[in-house]
Amino acid sequence: MIDLHLHSNRSDGSDSPTELIRIAHNQGCTTVAVSDHDTLDGIDEAKIAAQGLGVRLIPAIEVSLDWNRTSIHALAYFVENDSQLALELGELKRLRATRNDRLIELIQSHGIPITKDMVRLKAGSNLIARPHFAAVLVDLEIATSIQDAFDRYLGDGGAFYISKEKLTPERFISLANASSAITSIAHPFRNIISKEQVKDMIVELGALGFDSIESYYSEYDQKRQNWLASLASDLSMTPTGGSDYHGKFKPGLLPGVGRGDLVVPEEVIELMLERRRNKFGV
Repeated sequence: MIDLHLHSNRSDGSDSPTELIRIAHNQGCTTVAVSDHDTLDGIDEAKIAAQGLGVRLIPAIEVSLDWNRTSIHALAYFVENDSQLALELGELKRLRATRNDRLIELIQSHGIPITKDMVRLKAGSNLIARPHFAAVLVDLEIATSIQDAFDRYLGDGGAFYISKEKLTPERFISLANASSAITSIAHPFRNIISKEQVKDMIVELGALGFDSIESYYSEYDQKRQNWLASLASDLSMTPTGGSDYHGKFKPGLLPGVGRGDLVVPEEVIELMLERRRNKFGV
């Protein structure tokens, strides 16, 4: 079983990297990618856990990109800590910390008694992300659930939404290529609804040098997954897939199976490895 989209508490998941690997292993996963937002901080710990359980780990990262004034997500696989992509994302991580401080001030300005310590307690560390803010808003009875907190306050267009610094797709591809990484367009229907618009976006990003499309995804029915996989083939791209597991911050999802019916074909890994060999000679 394969899952190439997992988040730990080093970004906006709830499980430590060790716990994440253990849960994935218990679900039957044999190959996984820990793909935290903007950071590789959990990879070393995940590697130790994966080695102990006989799980193949692909170091990965998820990044927000600014495409045509729309925020899209991208994944990069086989990324190492000393790569050019990781180094540049380290600067984005610093800017993200500044954004968190501004977010606390914004929420406080609305008369809500939130503090950084409250958010840090939810995160369990200094690695604070929006789900941790959402959890505090639920505790303070400002929101009824994590999803409600995002819908009304923290998500795009919400009362407390603050955009974060993003790479352009061109810069992302340049850094990924310099890092011998394979790139994938994550959950393409995230901010775009129509198939025509999604296809236009994928065609444009594929022309820029993206390698893959996240075709197998927890929130997509089989028809949509098949369409994305077929489009990847038509554009000489490779499919990738995963659950987008975040632990308790995305209830109902499990590694490997998503909401119960996700299947990422085993051949996806070989296609990725073959593409990387042909592209970078590694």
